[in-house]
Amino acid sequence: MMNGFSTARWWGLCLCAAAAAAAGCSKGAAPPAESSAAPAVQAGANGEKYPAPRWPSYFKTPKSVDDLMPAARLLVRNQSGLQGKGMGILKAGDKVLIVAADEADPMVMDAVKKALEERQITPYIKYTYEMRGVTKEAAKADRERRLGGQDIKEAGIYQATAWITGQFPNPSEPAKWLKDKDPQTFAALFPGRSAEAVLTSGPQKPRGEAGAGAGADADTGMVDSGGAGGSGASRGGAGRSAGGRRAGGKTVAKADAKSGAAADGKGKGGDYTRRFAVGDAIKDFLTQHPDVRGVFWGKGGSTGLRRQLYPLQDKFLGTFIQDNVYDLESQMSTYPGDVWQLAEEQLLEPLVYVDRVEITDPEGTNLYADITEEMAQRWAAGAYQRGHLYMFPNQATGRFGYSFVNYPAFQAKWLPREPIARIEGVLAGTQGHGGFFPRWEIFFKNGFISDVKGGGAQGAALKEFLQYPGLNELTFPYHNQPGFWYLYEIAFGSHPKSFRHPGVMAETGNTSPERVRSGVIHWGLGIRLWHDPDAPTESKKWREFTEAHNFPFDHGWHTQTYFTTYKVRLRNANKWVNILDKGHMTSLDNPEVRALASRYGDPNYLLTEDWVPEVPGINAPGDYMKDYAPNPGDYAFKVMEKANAGTYDHYFPGAGAQITYGGQPGTAPAKPAKTSGGGGK
Repeated sequence: MMNGFSTARWWGLCLCAAAAAAAGCSKGAAPPAESSAAPAVQAGANGEKYPAPRWPSYFKTPKSVDDLMPAARLLVRNQSGLQGKGMGILKAGDKVLIVAADEADPMVMDAVKKALEERQITPYIKYTYEMRGVTKEAAKADRERRLGGQDIKEAGIYQATAWITGQFPNPSEPAKWLKDKDPQTFAALFPGRSAEAVLTSGPQKPRGEAGAGAGADADTGMVDSGGAGGSGASRGGAGRSAGGRRAGGKTVAKADAKSGAAADGKGKGGDYTRRFAVGDAIKDFLTQHPDVRGVFWGKGGSTGLRRQLYPLQDKFLGTFIQDNVYDLESQMSTYPGDVWQLAEEQLLEPLVYVDRVEITDPEGTNLYADITEEMAQRWAAGAYQRGHLYMFPNQATGRFGYSFVNYPAFQAKWLPREPIARIEGVLAGTQGHGGFFPRWEIFFKNGFISDVKGGGAQGAALKEFLQYPGLNELTFPYHNQPGFWYLYEIAFGSHPKSFRHPGVMAETGNTSPERVRSGVIHWGLGIRLWHDPDAPTESKKWREFTEAHNFPFDHGWHTQTYFTTYKVRLRNANKWVNILDKGHMTSLDNPEVRALASRYGDPNYLLTEDWVPEVPGINAPGDYMKDYAPNPGDYAFKVMEKANAGTYDHYFPGAGAQITYGGQPGTAPAKPAKTSGGGGK
């Protein structure tokens, strides 16, 4: 499965009963007693020591393009990127299209353009509002109208809003149902004009994954103007309301899976058009300019991005997140791709041998699942996506897995969903893709959600939707049992240099970008299936089923955890392996990974996380349940203000402005220069 023979041999040692001291295996740890009862929920450090808070010290406000050129030059030479390739794959004489977000920093874009031109590459830089045919001012006004009235310090509750408005073929029906069941919760989730907008909305094409949780389009990863697939204002975004997304008619029009247009050419509401507006514009541009090698576009969701470009999907080269000072100056932009990939491969190597997973976190998570041998084989084959590892079988199946060798191409074999993996226990947390929310607990029994406690308006809404009419009675395509409310997603970030993005957080409250950091888990509720068995294109059977019943198209309701211990038991060996240890990805400590990292500089720095969140009662003074859990956003925003002002107590020295290839990193000042909260714009 993996590229490294020595890696497979290393994990193979763990299978031998005699290899009690093999690397990565726990020293004779006895498996906990199995129980079907929900575990007692405990929160806080409880005497354990967790990684100390830290914040990168290398962010600086540039005075000119020249200040950004060192980072830009390294960016355009790096061949690896988030969920795709990096600009280093381009050669002298190439032409390339870059589609930047609405609010991309002009100084940053000038630096990227200049760095590419130094390599004799011709960049065509477009903004997403341009591709949609609207002005920047109109895009901004539309976005402010849709997001107005939301509290960014509690933006995570609007993940429920985004799921309702983004995942139902006709969102007015579930919105009216919730309003009748719980008017107070409805009002909290749909402030201002958004209530009228969703209640009077009509048919739409559901957004898919990111729209369910982050308020961002599944394909672009952007919060945009004019609805999904439109112009992106930031990396991620707050939960979105339904304003400006009305589509004509009272019934759901069947949509073509390749173009997103109504199959009969009628009933094309605005959402059908906007959903694919940017993708269609990119295809038009690439068709008119056949000499352009391809496009860098979007903040995530590369599966959907490629789908939007069909039949030009091979022209998708990678995502483009470095449109602001923070992302350009971060170590992610210049990180050695082979080191990143090897650490991911090492992490995934034991999955084929796993027969049990156990997961704990100091915020209160305590879960386990048993894995059959056949299930483990399907899981291992489908677990890879760069920067977003599928660490539970349900998300890795019902699809064609990504190829390790030719990423991001798909493998040739479809991986069936059933038999499905079933989780037991409790998931707890205080934030998701959309941002922070009051602490909640999600209880699972026999794989399904059995109860919800806490979580503010989001938790109240989820508790209601557990009983949404028909959702528990019908069987979704390619599943063997009725029901929707599974645990679908346990996804790992894998990049040690990812961080909490100040610009996005200050603008919308969104915390989605930080899920890419190694050891951060994001959890998704519900169910989703990507492909039919005949081809790696969007499942026609899944879409037709959800449209016929007006059921949710995708999962959502995300939770992110940061100090998780995730361990697996190896079949026939009774040996336990910690994949994550208190939020640290243990494959970063592997000798092979460290040896490879040493070619680029000091492995002690390269393989160390630059950012760790500060949470009272876990890795900072205070009582978790009293000082943090009820209002985590208030605490986190105060920490971010200190970090940006240069007054924080936990700056991580790092390597200055860049990774030093072939040498030792320099020493950064103890405190950075003050940076602007909006990404240095």
